[in-house]
Amino acid sequence: MTRNTIIAAAAVLFGVGALYAYVAPAPVNSDAPDGTWWICPNGHEVNFSVEQIGAWHKDHYGEPMHCPECDSDRLIQAARTPDGRLVPLRRDTKGDPGHPHSGPDPRVFATPDP
Repeated sequence: MTRNTIIAAAAVLFGVGALYAYVAPAPVNSDAPDGTWWICPNGHEVNFSVEQIGAWHKDHYGEPMHCPECDSDRLIQAARTPDGRLVPLRRDTKGDPGHPHSGPDPRVFATPDP
């Protein structure tokens, strides 16, 4: 095979692959197949699907998500541990002393070992 034939075949293969990547549907919710977990300051554990979050932001652009049980807008995204507990994904609650997961980051006050 000549060099030009190899280059043309590579270009065709690349083009077919790029077209397939553009046209093929992506798996739905591949990043969060079981939805996303949230904790509200009143202790409610809430699970939203990616579609629910998208619909909320489409209808309420720029507004924070609300707890469906108490309508609080101070939700913190959380992750479920293997033993079933929910842990917040961030500690910063904008200095909200009323939130059960607020408080300083313990690493700030850590002292080095002598």
